[in-house]
Amino acid sequence: MAISKTTSSKAIIRKIFRDLNPSSDNWVEDAIEWIGEALEHIGAAAQLEKKLCLVNIKDYKGALPTDLYYINQVAVNSSVNPSIATELDELLAKVDDIYYLLENNPAQDLTYQLRDFNSRIVVLENIYTSSETGLVPLGYCTTNFPKDIHCPTCANTVTNYRDCYYIESDWVKTSFQNGKVCLSYMAFPIDDDGYPLVPDDISFKEAMFWYIYKKILLGGDSITNNGVDYTFAEGQWKYYCTQARNAANYPDIAKMESFMNQWVRLIPNINRYDEGFDTLGARENLYRGRYNSFNVQSWPEANRTGGGTPSTGPKAESTVRRVSLAVWEANTNAAVQNVIANYPTPLQLNSPLSTDVTLTPGNATIAVGTNNWVLGNMNAGNTLQFTFNITGTLTGSTSGADILVRVTLTNTDNNTNYTIGEYYYSGSDGVSFAGVVTYINTNIASASLKVEIDSPSVQMNNARISSGNIRIQ
Repeated sequence: MAISKTTSSKAIIRKIFRDLNPSSDNWVEDAIEWIGEALEHIGAAAQLEKKLCLVNIKDYKGALPTDLYYINQVAVNSSVNPSIATELDELLAKVDDIYYLLENNPAQDLTYQLRDFNSRIVVLENIYTSSETGLVPLGYCTTNFPKDIHCPTCANTVTNYRDCYYIESDWVKTSFQNGKVCLSYMAFPIDDDGYPLVPDDISFKEAMFWYIYKKILLGGDSITNNGVDYTFAEGQWKYYCTQARNAANYPDIAKMESFMNQWVRLIPNINRYDEGFDTLGARENLYRGRYNSFNVQSWPEANRTGGGTPSTGPKAESTVRRVSLAVWEANTNAAVQNVIANYPTPLQLNSPLSTDVTLTPGNATIAVGTNNWVLGNMNAGNTLQFTFNITGTLTGSTSGADILVRVTLTNTDNNTNYTIGEYYYSGSDGVSFAGVVTYINTNIASASLKVEIDSPSVQMNNARISSGNIRIQ
């Protein structure tokens, strides 16, 4: 059966005292390390916990967390406003300063400041690690000439590369020089005293018992005169080690259902990595009409199998729905000037220049217009996510002033407009707006996406979509 709970290593040590009644306790500290070794030998996923952390990349590398056992996935979030990264770095530096002060003067009471900084750090890190704000997994570097490797006398700045990462000597190394990466990894859980937590299962408890016992016998010591030798203890350890591994790996009902959904499929999805394996265990549902482009009955008679020449017969098309992505971190296009109070019609903001945008091709198409985005080849059921940051300057009275930002989708087939997001902001000088719009496509094949801004009581200058991303899947 699956194991869901854990117990402290202290319970294992108490079991040894209870079962053997040893005459000394000089083996107790070593037993903590032996329990960790035994858990590594068993090697079941149930004894690990999933963790998430933000790694700061400087000069193409960042230090791995000290409790890392193995890495699940590495991702980046390019949609986060650069000011958040700056604030996060400043808070981390302040926390380091507090620890330095405490080391030199432990009598100081800096608990309040430390808690305040840590709570703010958690909020900022959650912005990076949230999949709703444009988290994109990184691929593993396969090139023999990664961007961070340089010749002794020259910098490797002309290598063709895509953003990727690789692991080397306690570091995660990336193809970009500075930034932050989100790291999902597995670690051994510990209790409040730093002792390993053991799965709360009788097979694990017996395995720990016999591993510690055989280690004590291996050292030439005998904690009790009961006739048990090393060979017998080694055999018992191997038996319960296998039993514990099987008990931990045996799935419960929910895991069985997830496993079935991964294997019982008609259409393979080869993009699970790019989706962070979010829907790996979700059941596949096929709806007639959603995949008409892959339905033979939708092709002209002459293009069906047996009708017409082989050259005009139906051609194989990929049925895998790949993610389309447009990401930009800067917008050098001209900013919209003077959004005048009570402007007769809302003013459209300019899209970034095509040279500012990184496009990842998928099933849908994304193209950059002057003041709109051109979306095509979409299917019903596609999820459109638009993340934006708008910057500008407000002049005039700002007391209680509302700035309206509206995101509109226009169906190019029938020229129907859909308002998919409206945001009201109260502004001040140097204002910055951020928002995320999510829209599930009903039956639109191609559309125009635009951002409008209206200022009813103040004037806004230099308004532009500074950074963001568009994701269609």
